Amino acid sequence: MSNIVNDEPSTLNITFPEVYLEDEDKPQRIQNIQAYMSKYLESGILEDQGEGLILVDRKSSHAESRKGLMIALDLESYDYSKESQTLIRATEGTVIDRLPPRIQIRKDASIELPHIMVLIDDEKRTVIEPLFAQKDKYELVYDTDLMMNGGHITGYKVNDEASINQVLAALKTLGQKDVFQKKYNVGNDK
Repeated sequence: MSNIVNDEPSTLNITFPEVYLEDEDKPQRIQNIQAYMSKYLESGILEDQGEGLILVDRKSSHAESRKGLMIALDLESYDYSKESQTLIRATEGTVIDRLPPRIQIRKDASIELPHIMVLIDDEKRTVIEPLFAQKDKYELVYDTDLMMNGGHITGYKVNDEASINQVLAALKTLGQKDVFQKKYNVGNDK
């Protein structure tokens, strides 16, 4: 992949792909990642978008539309242990040996670029779909084809207080213990 990116700006340069985690050059790779982070910030390749959310629509050869929402999460609420019942938890096993290089990158990182996907169970479509119903009011921040036939992606900046509060309220409702227990019939003594 690096031969395709070459010297062009890419998130490949500021992440540690799993395919390289077993390689012997971890310290050098981490140093390079942190150097690229500084370079991208100093040169203006990355720019501060301010607080808010990014509403995303990705089209691919497999799906006409995959809608999502980029949002910051408090990873203090995350637990990857198998028995976890926290609101933010792993859906698959975490390979503990793969954590140290990622922790090392973040130790002196000038930016954060986690790449996690959070799945929400939102039958009534209360979180993402209401934003798409009014997407024309949001600023278009990217609209581009993805490399290697990866499809097309569009992103809108959601930074008005009403929309953000709407998302937070919907997520809070989905996260209420009694709503979760009723839906999945867990924690009931019946």
